[in-house]
Amino acid sequence: MKNLFTAEPTFSLAIGANQFHTLDRRSLADVYLTTTDSIRLSGSVTAPRLSGALSVDRTSIYLADRDIARKQAVVFASDDTASTASRVGGSAMVQTLMTNLTPLITVSLGSDVRLRSKEANVRLSGDLRVATSTNQSTRTLASTNQLVPRLTLEGALRTEGGTYNLNLGLVQREFQVLSGGTVTFTPVDPPQNPTLDIRAKHDIKQQGGR
Repeated sequence: MKNLFTAEPTFSLAIGANQFHTLDRRSLADVYLTTTDSIRLSGSVTAPRLSGALSVDRTSIYLADRDIARKQAVVFASDDTASTASRVGGSAMVQTLMTNLTPLITVSLGSDVRLRSKEANVRLSGDLRVATSTNQSTRTLASTNQLVPRLTLEGALRTEGGTYNLNLGLVQREFQVLSGGTVTFTPVDPPQNPTLDIRAKHDIKQQGGR
């Protein structure tokens, strides 16, 4: 029989969402989430699991414009300021939970998810997984000085067509984005900086119809 005063507490929490407007940041994304399987946090602080499934639709992932890109480092550096620590990171229990967390969440894209910028409008498809990474962490676990992981994304999305406008001042051309390109997220890189492998074509009409 467990000693209720010494046994490690366990928990089981669940949450659902329907077209929840999760994020609206012009330097990163405009995201609407729906749970297709409830998001569940279960287990204990030393062995927590985060599971479930999400569908993303009516969503834009932004390629930073040059003016925004200059400010991006400041915006994301502020994510780990003292104010954030006082809300979440300042709790030793939450830090321990994040250090031990096993994420088991899949993210599926709907039919209206696009990679956007002033020049680009590219439709994406595919699935991602939620992962943890210490690459962008600045907080440490007080008891071990171990970096506290942050949630990130992992996987590759596919391009399903779209347009890219090349603007060289006097010369402007619209390119058709080809299907089969990739937008790859890895735990090594920050989620706002995926690796792009996108191909496009522009048909040139010759004089005389040839």
